[in-house]
Parts: sequence; C-alpha cells; structure tokens
Amino acid sequence: MAKKTSKSRKKWVPKDDGTWYKKLKDKVLSDPEGHAEYEAFGLQLELAEKIRKARKKAHLTQEMIAQRMETKKSVVTRLEAAGGKGRHAPSLTTLVKFAHAIGCHLDIRFVRNDANT
Repeated sequence: MAKKTSKSRKKWVPKDDGTWYKKLKDKVLSDPEGHAEYEAFGLQLELAEKIRKARKKAHLTQEMIAQRMETKKSVVTRLEAAGGKGRHAPSLTTLVKFAHAIGCHLDIRFVRNDANT
C-alpha cells in the first residue's frame, strides 16, 4: 500500500456562511478576560508596526539596530513581528533600548476613552 503524503491531507476549513467569524469574535469579546486579550493583541500588532516604521524612518537596518542595542538581529526581527504562538510583548527595558537606538526616547500615555471628558 502506498504511503499518503502530507499533500494528500485536506486542511480543515470552517464552512464560510459569513457569520462564523462574527459569532466567535462576539463570544470572545463578551468575556471580560477575552476582551482584554483581544485588545492587548491589537496593541501588540500596532506596536510592532510602529517599531518597524520608526526603524525605517531612521534609515537603519535591523542589523544596525541590533548593534546599537547590543543584541542579536533576531531580537529586532521579533520586535517587528508581534503576536503568534509563544511570543510575548517586549519589556519596557527593550523598548527604551530600541528608542535610544533610533535616536528617540520612549513616551507612554494613557488616553481617555471619552474625548469629551
């Protein structure tokens, strides 16, 4: 009997009736902990994008940033690739080092949800 290759296996994909994603998202967001995780993940993606854009605006390569931070290029690559299994948000120390490497300082703010207040 011939061995099945991994190409012969079909990947399971949910039936797309246009509502499964919304139902899942609504369920996750209805739980306070799930809502917080969802929001935090969005912020991680936003932070990674800002890090990448700041590096490019400074006209520096990942290698140059790594040298200035006294670390490896893979660390800078991870900073620019937030999220995913097994990844975590960068520490404040790492963000300060990155800011200094691009000639900036780190500024953290809390912004009111209601702009009228």
